[in-house]
This record gives sequence, structure tokens and C-alpha cells, in this order.
Amino acid sequence: MNAPAKSDTVKIPARHAGLNEPMPAVQVRAIRAMSLAKRLAVGMGFIRAGRRLKRAALRQQHPDWTDAEIADEMRRLTTHGRT
Repeated sequence: MNAPAKSDTVKIPARHAGLNEPMPAVQVRAIRAMSLAKRLAVGMGFIRAGRRLKRAALRQQHPDWTDAEIADEMRRLTTHGRT
């Protein structure tokens, strides 16, 4: 198999240490083929899934917390882009 063309790979920003491997060319092509609306829907799905996972982790770590306390902590964690 031929090496992917330089335009078929995308570097992830270096601030994500350990995650800066180039994306496979097939993945890049699939993303580029999506409409903007589809890319937005996929991204929003990832965000919702991440929030569900974080909420579940908080519930496991703090079983005595109320729904309001979980919601407050979720707001606190996501206010400044941290999870």
C-alpha cells in the first residue's frame, strides 16, 4: 500500500500530548466527505457521550450526591473547558 499523501493526514495539536499521531488517510477522507451538518452532528454526539460518561463517573465517585450537586459539579467542570 502506498504511503498517504501529505494532504491526506492531519496532525492533532501538540497540546494533546500522546494524541498527536496523524489520522489515517481513510478517516481523513471520510470526514472530508461529510457535510458540515453531519460533522457538527458527529461532534455534538461526542460531546454528549463525554458528558454522560463524566456524569456517570461523578455518580460513582459520589454516590451520596443529589442530582443538583452532580449538575453543579458538571457546570463547574465544563465552565472553563475542563473535564
